[in-house]
Amino acid sequence: MRKIYILPVITALISLLLYGPLFPANAVPKGNAIQATAIDIDKDGKPDVVYYYDDKYITMAEADTNKDGRADVRVYTRNGKFKSAEADTDYDGKADKEFSNPDDFDAWLNQNNPGYEDYLNRPNWEKTLFSF
Repeated sequence: MRKIYILPVITALISLLLYGPLFPANAVPKGNAIQATAIDIDKDGKPDVVYYYDDKYITMAEADTNKDGRADVRVYTRNGKFKSAEADTDYDGKADKEFSNPDDFDAWLNQNNPGYEDYLNRPNWEKTLFSF
């Protein structure tokens, strides 16, 4: 007999109603290839960072740094390495800062969102290096 855990199912449904679909428009799932895991950094019950991944790599990470329920920083990776990042610094729903160099993104992140550095700036984005 399969066990069904009600609390995670209810939490996922509430999150879906409050925050919208799990996949952003630019992370279209292909079959069951993309999975996601949310991290609550500040323990307020709301996800702060969501990692999207396939079997081997984190493919994208999103962060809600201003606690409004919408992602305002996104990091894109390819084959386990930083590809690009974007940030919505005026929180209007549109990215207004883009990064193609991981060192530039690291400098900006350290200056503007240092609490997120361990979550959004990694030299290696292999799924096995994350603890979830």
